[in-house]
Order: sequence, then structure tokens, then C-alpha cells
Amino acid sequence: MPKTKAKPEATAGRIADLLAAQAPLSSRQLAEALKASPDTVRDLLSQMERRGLVYRTGHTRGTRWWLG
Repeated sequence: MPKTKAKPEATAGRIADLLAAQAPLSSRQLAEALKASPDTVRDLLSQMERRGLVYRTGHTRGTRWWLG
């Protein structure tokens, strides 16, 4: 029987839900809330930013994400 891949804990929809309820949040806060790796969350946020779904303010550790 082939192994099935686990579904990622972080999805764009879950990130959007958290930002709608609690924005602004850092990528670290999002990763902790979603029980996902920070790299996964940052990748998803970058994809969402390119699509105009989220935007960020601040720089480096001060970056906060908002629902676009």
C-alpha cells in the first residue's frame, strides 16, 4: 500500500482566517498557531503576497502580516 503524504497544517485559507481574526501577526506567530514550520508559513505568505491576498508592514523581525 503506498504511503500517503500528510496534509500540511498550514494552508492559505487557515492563514487568511487567522489574519482576519487577529491581524497583524508575525510569520512566527502564524507558524505557532498553525503548528507548522516557519519556512512553510513564510513560503505560503510569499505566495499569498504575490497574489495580493496579504501584505506586510515592517522589516525583518518586525514584519507583521495583514489580510489584503
